[in-house]
Amino acid sequence: MKKETMRRVNVLAVLNQIYNHPQISRAEISRQLGLNKATVSDVLKELIADHLVVEVGEGESSDSGGRKPLQLQLNADYAFTISVDFGYHFIAYMINDLAGHTLDYERVATPTESPAQRQDMVRQFIQAHLDRPSVAGLAGIVISVHGIVHNNQVLYSPHVKMADIDLHGVLTAAFHVPVVLENEANLSAIYERDFAERTTARNNLITLSIHHGIGAGIIINNALYRGRNSEAGEVGHTTAYLTPEGQEASFEEICTQAALFRDVKAACQLPTLTTAELHALLAAHDPNAERIVQRFRKYLLVLIRNLILSFSPSVVVLTSDIITEIPELLSGFPEQVTTITGQTTNVEFSTNPYTGTLLGGTAVLVSRIFGLHRTHSTKTTVESTDHHH
Repeated sequence: MKKETMRRVNVLAVLNQIYNHPQISRAEISRQLGLNKATVSDVLKELIADHLVVEVGEGESSDSGGRKPLQLQLNADYAFTISVDFGYHFIAYMINDLAGHTLDYERVATPTESPAQRQDMVRQFIQAHLDRPSVAGLAGIVISVHGIVHNNQVLYSPHVKMADIDLHGVLTAAFHVPVVLENEANLSAIYERDFAERTTARNNLITLSIHHGIGAGIIINNALYRGRNSEAGEVGHTTAYLTPEGQEASFEEICTQAALFRDVKAACQLPTLTTAELHALLAAHDPNAERIVQRFRKYLLVLIRNLILSFSPSVVVLTSDIITEIPELLSGFPEQVTTITGQTTNVEFSTNPYTGTLLGGTAVLVSRIFGLHRTHSTKTTVESTDHHH
């Protein structure tokens, strides 16, 4: 291997050790990586000079006494990232440092704005935050898209019409930093893999994202599974049952927030229905509302079982605004599903339904730009900004 290539490999290895083990010593880095101390010192000299790594005080001295080793950590303020959730009738923004800490969060309702107007809102928000203090400034931008995204192109986005806009092109030209477009459910899965504090192994997991549509983010052997043209996970379009007339009814027609509200409105003969009104109907045990909700639960469980039997994850994590706001929707829902061989797969709720997608975006940018990846034995807790709206 060429000397320069070897040096790059060593720099990345040392940086990842520090990223995953804040306040680690030079000696410990050397031991973990099997590199001699001189090599580690050379790499660190460069990283400290570049302000990517900082010395943060003394650790414990060794049993034999002697000088206490200086501890090292990633300079979280080296740069910042901006994540944007381009949602249905809203835009959410998050600014994070390199360690994933939330520096700023904002959610704006966009009930009447056109896609072009919303694109301009995103550009203006980023422009207004460019002067945030840091060494290197804005490192990159990620856009969470509620649709199919392949190679930064939106191929399908039925709920948020994005065919007439070019977010990637506009933002790249305006800010000259890497811009990544990624599917919302995929980013949720990356958040659950990299940041969520759970006891279950995270190498194989599925997030089921239930909003205006329904999609799955799939992690197989620690890697995001996209499939051909990044179409994997479009589970809402799979068939739930056949009608007596032989027509296919999809899960998206039953198990989404939009379908639930539509069906309860029709069953209860209501002109409109708010979240608070749905909550009140369930609290009053309205038989028509309860019948629709039982159907919602039944088919959601069918979909979860299908996913578990297809992919064999260790956990399925549900993320949904409406289920977070009305937990009674899944009252009595099983916490585990048993497989054919008698293994159990946990069914859990996201601990961060509102901003997990945005933090997943941060992880994608830090990985792509700096080559930093979380290891699962050493999760660091990221501030959860549980912003209700």
